[in-house]
Amino acid sequence: MEQITFSGEQATIRGQEVLYITERCVFKLIDGEMVLLEIAPGVDLQKDILDKMGFAPKIADDIKTMDAAIFSETFGKLDANLG
Repeated sequence: MEQITFSGEQATIRGQEVLYITERCVFKLIDGEMVLLEIAPGVDLQKDILDKMGFAPKIADDIKTMDAAIFSETFGKLDANLG
């Protein structure tokens, strides 16, 4: 890697919330551990996420499904989800 542009560790030290948001899921860095919080609708947790990772994240007890509206081509309700 030529350049690191973000450090979750440094952000945590500064008291910042650290989220990693992908098209398949959302992770949060909590006490130095990646916690899987949400998965996209239609995504298989094991096959589409866990089997493709090089480590095993912690999975939240109350894992949620991401709002399907944010995946809509017309961005239906996107503004409501960002607010």
